[in-house]
Amino acid sequence: NLIGVVMLTKLNFIGIFALILYPILIVALVVNYVIDYQFGWFEVALILLGYYIANISVGVGLHRLWSHDAYKTNKYVEFVLAILTAGTLQGPVLSWASNHYKHHTFTDTENDPHTPLKYKSRIMGFFWSHIGWMLVGEGSYKSIDKLTMVKLGRNKVLRWQLQYYWQIAIAMNTVVPALVGYLLGDGTLLAAYAGFLFIGLARAVQQQVTFFVNSLCHFVGTQKYIDGTSRDIWWLAILLLGENWHNFHHAFPSDYRNGARWYQFDVHKWIIYA
Repeated sequence: NLIGVVMLTKLNFIGIFALILYPILIVALVVNYVIDYQFGWFEVALILLGYYIANISVGVGLHRLWSHDAYKTNKYVEFVLAILTAGTLQGPVLSWASNHYKHHTFTDTENDPHTPLKYKSRIMGFFWSHIGWMLVGEGSYKSIDKLTMVKLGRNKVLRWQLQYYWQIAIAMNTVVPALVGYLLGDGTLLAAYAGFLFIGLARAVQQQVTFFVNSLCHFVGTQKYIDGTSRDIWWLAILLLGENWHNFHHAFPSDYRNGARWYQFDVHKWIIYA
């Protein structure tokens, strides 16, 4: 009983809701919608729009801009990216960057927050690196180290996002997708509801695909640049738009490119270059 109480106190209930329970609810509502109404090109368009906007905001914003300072941009772009990344439900920029800094500094050690080597079992290691590390303690939220605050703490956009994170995140997962559905659809409440559901579904799927960078890209793939667990997986390019070139990224973390070769599919590097 004592062990159970200790484990219960360590659970991150916000993380459990955001990463597991809310996506399950969205999936259930989507199934009900498809049964009662339809699944056509409008719904497909909403999924693609929601998925790739979330993907680009994570890769271009959370990862390459703020975590690695791989390029510079103006505050207007930062503001838009701060809004969009809050909608991905992956935590505030400052905590995301802090955890990612630890991952690169202490890769494959006990100080790596999502090391796949935490357990001897590869299955448990995969689960921990994919999602488990966010379901205990503070998870990824508010775990901000001092170095990150020194580097990014004076950024007013990021401090504003941290202060109002959940207000922004909730609006970006309710009001905004419903409005997008309403405007892109036929201007009905059903179209708004479809926007809420299918953009929400896309965001939840993209969330899990982002987590594959921490898990799958440390288990399978090729290693051309650096030893360790990080690997490149070429066939994930269409889903990750460049974050799949993970072995190169661990070798050259400050490079704005992950796909260094001109022919390597890396939409994020092309957006940054443009």
